[in-house]
Amino acid sequence: MTDKDHAIELIGTFDQLSDWDLQQVAVRGRVHNNEWILKKQFWLESEQDQDRAGWKEQLFTFSSSEVFTDWPESDAAWNNFPPQFQPLIQQIPNRPARPNAAARETLKQLIRAQQPHLVTASAPDWIANPGGGGNWKSNANSIVPRAIFIRAVHEATDETAAKDASTYGRLINLIVERQLAQRPEMAALQTALNSVLQLFRPNAEHPEQQAEEIRQLQERINTGLGQVIGGQAFIRTEPPELRSLVMPSTSLVIRDTAAGIETHIAHQGHGLQRTLVMTLLQLLAESQDAAGGEPLTGRSTVLIVEEPELYLHPQMERLMRDVLYRLADGPRMQVACCTHSPIFIDVAQRYKSIVRIIKQPNGNATAMQIVREIFPDAVDAAAKEQIQTVARFHPTINELFFARNVVLFEEFSAIAALERWGELSGLFVRHARIRRETSLVDCNGKANLPAFQKMLNAFSIPYRVVHDLDTSNPTAFADNARIHAALPPGAANAVHAIAPEDLEGLLGHTVTKRYGKVYGAVRRVEELHAQNAVPAGLTQALNMTFFGQLQEPAA
Repeated sequence: MTDKDHAIELIGTFDQLSDWDLQQVAVRGRVHNNEWILKKQFWLESEQDQDRAGWKEQLFTFSSSEVFTDWPESDAAWNNFPPQFQPLIQQIPNRPARPNAAARETLKQLIRAQQPHLVTASAPDWIANPGGGGNWKSNANSIVPRAIFIRAVHEATDETAAKDASTYGRLINLIVERQLAQRPEMAALQTALNSVLQLFRPNAEHPEQQAEEIRQLQERINTGLGQVIGGQAFIRTEPPELRSLVMPSTSLVIRDTAAGIETHIAHQGHGLQRTLVMTLLQLLAESQDAAGGEPLTGRSTVLIVEEPELYLHPQMERLMRDVLYRLADGPRMQVACCTHSPIFIDVAQRYKSIVRIIKQPNGNATAMQIVREIFPDAVDAAAKEQIQTVARFHPTINELFFARNVVLFEEFSAIAALERWGELSGLFVRHARIRRETSLVDCNGKANLPAFQKMLNAFSIPYRVVHDLDTSNPTAFADNARIHAALPPGAANAVHAIAPEDLEGLLGHTVTKRYGKVYGAVRRVEELHAQNAVPAGLTQALNMTFFGQLQEPAA
């Protein structure tokens, strides 16, 4: 990081480019395979002159360069250019006696407009600042998606930065942009701004549009240059970002009406801060739905939310989740959040958006993301629908993404019976962490087990399956083969079948309407424990659930 050869590199690939994107200076003519690819290099330079020390930045695009057919290798004299260029050279305004950079660029513009067949593209490669000068770089920086980072805990020191850089100021400005985007005043402002910009722009077809003052100033500059180096200068201007002209520098304060005191949001409690963030996100989603169009500048936004569940009770967590998904579905908006809450996971609909980050024993972190369809065909569609239905009514199923160990069950009664036996037998006392580190998942039916296995296989999440053997039920017994077939390679011992028939047969009890299946199983385990008659098969199922083996290991 201390020199350019060891710089930090960030590469962004932008597809789904809008018409607004394609007209930007940094993008125009720099699209490769319908993508604009931008690379940024950052490095830290230490200089004796402290004013020059600090972080440096270099921008590149991966694109083709223009090749002008028959452009002379030595272009320092007009006579070196071939005959087909001479009529265009005569059209260059205020043409100097010898070509300079500005005159060459004007000639290239004329070739593009009048003889485009002479312009071809080279093989794509990384090109540094292809537009030249600061305009290209500043335009590239102004159109890349802006990031709004909502921290888990807001620090009061954040307010020492520019107000527009604060979380609350950025959210409010984005809401205001969407509210104002459709107003006629904004369209009128854009029209008026274009009229002003025409005063600076030379137009060969309508030279009268350029301001006389600009032309005279340009001629005086060229006269001075001609007396010294014979060069030629043109006054150019790039359109400013409209947002910077109309968006106020905005922040929020909380006023205590009784005391008459105003304080910054960062000095409030974390609960109030989180509530305010959620309120602003709701308003942003509503303004996005109401606008039905592009934001004012056309610029995209990446909303980065750190642990959105903090300080929220479960009902408010679900509301926050719905707001974030609504925003993600809107135009030119992308949402990324890190969470420890299963409520924010959509395991059935949006599994390709899930990135599971795992800390390895050596301290390194690895990330797992699915980029292909897990349920690609019509046969798999039913499995996907099964998972979606179960997850909708049992959001705790999503806990499997956070667990060290996952065990799949066909019904909750087995989970309840085994957990109660673990309590009564002292297993959870002898192995204090095992219960917390194991996620027991009710798949709501034996037929659903293979679908959950397929999901876990895709994310490389290790698991075990505990189900009834069902020797007397041909349909359920046939599912046993499907469960084994869905196991990943080398996991043949990851399935345990409760024999000889099912859990009820093992415990020797009959389900009644009075107690129901779950409570009846728990009550029966308690009775057997009191009688010192718990069957060995239940203990084996307990050990397979929490240890993956029939015998309990030493504590």
